[in-house]
Amino acid sequence: YGCRVDPHGKYIRKYIPELANYPVGYIYEPWKAPLDIQEKAGCIIGCGYPEPMINHKEASDRNRKMMEELRKILLQKSNMKEPKHIKPSDESEIRVFFGLQSNES
Repeated sequence: YGCRVDPHGKYIRKYIPELANYPVGYIYEPWKAPLDIQEKAGCIIGCGYPEPMINHKEASDRNRKMMEELRKILLQKSNMKEPKHIKPSDESEIRVFFGLQSNES
């Protein structure tokens, strides 16, 4: 999400000074930077900045599966009828929600 709303990492550079000298390509995932880039930036991941606490892909996959399971349970409890209030109205509403287009479009 951060790289979408702040593609140059200005917020991170301001509030996490350890990462201020990282190139834009690594500012959101500094642990992926090769050691020479970490050294040049003055921050070695695991020493001057912590290793990642979670694997975001694994956590996202696990959460998606749990939400799908919850959806199945809720649909069973509501006799397989989806409540209208929990669905986006159309594709444009989905695109606005995920920041793929502005609300004015």
